[in-house]
Amino acid sequence: MRLIVGLGNPDPEYQWTPHNLGFMAVDELANRSGIRVERPEAKALVGRGKIAGEEVILAKPQIEGAGAEEDFMDCVGHQLADARHNIAVHDNNEFVGVSCPSTSLCVAADFDGDVVTSTDPTGGASKWTVTAVDYVVTNESNLPSAISCPSTALCVAVDAYGNVVTSTDPTGGTPAWTVTNVDGGHTIFGVSCASISLCVAVDDSGNVVTSTDPTGGAAKWTVTGVDGAGFLGVSCPSTSLCVAVDGGGDVVTSTDPTGGAAKWTVTTVDGGAVLSGVSCPSTTLCVATDDGGGVETSTDPTGGADKWTFASFGPGSGAGPRGIRSGTTAR
Repeated sequence: MRLIVGLGNPDPEYQWTPHNLGFMAVDELANRSGIRVERPEAKALVGRGKIAGEEVILAKPQIEGAGAEEDFMDCVGHQLADARHNIAVHDNNEFVGVSCPSTSLCVAADFDGDVVTSTDPTGGASKWTVTAVDYVVTNESNLPSAISCPSTALCVAVDAYGNVVTSTDPTGGTPAWTVTNVDGGHTIFGVSCASISLCVAVDDSGNVVTSTDPTGGAAKWTVTGVDGAGFLGVSCPSTSLCVAVDGGGDVVTSTDPTGGAAKWTVTTVDGGAVLSGVSCPSTTLCVATDDGGGVETSTDPTGGADKWTFASFGPGSGAGPRGIRSGTTAR
């Protein structure tokens, strides 16, 4: 038997934040295996079933704060003595993104508030440097969530506390990075900088956060509400196209990202699903992924719902197109 514990915060305000990656992972396992993680037990929501033929216990402790895993295990005690392997899924010590503006510079960010840089990415571990850049005064991580480097002279990371973390010298160590709060009270889930003069970030409350001068301080960033659902990612292949995705199966597009709410259009392409990521290598190709093994693609991202095609590769679904889902609204 295996015990899989997903750590998170049961407060609803943290539902779609990096704090709850452990809960999200357990929910995904439960959905795929048909296990209901609903029964209160040992200060947790627990479900039992089988994954790949093996007995498992999935658990989401309803204990907040540091030490939640230990507190849960203390509560469970002898009940789980027969579990051969315990797995804890949480939000720390994990990379959240990487951006390589050239072959001679790659910059990654992790949940511990570090950037990890290399000017020789294939040169082995010794060619990478870990630098702490995003910490609060208590020396706790601000939980970076994404990073974008449009050039070797600009990198922009975002975090769970509404900060942007910028540098014009990414390999210059801690002093070369500046933390600026631009979206207080919100988790910024994604950022994409089409150039050094345009960065677009998105948050968990449906706001886009834009700047044409990313290192110019808080006053150079503008927060605009455009979507009723929380964003989970954004990709801007050029200064004239940005495509974001949200937790409601929508793509949200703009050909004028800094033009205000009226310049963004919300289009439902995968209703009922959570669109968890998007990448647009050019203005004529965007690919979004959802939480159920689905992929949405478009060669005309701003052309409306019928310009997006859905294919599913989830377990048991069978690969191949499942048709187009329509419904477009401008918000």
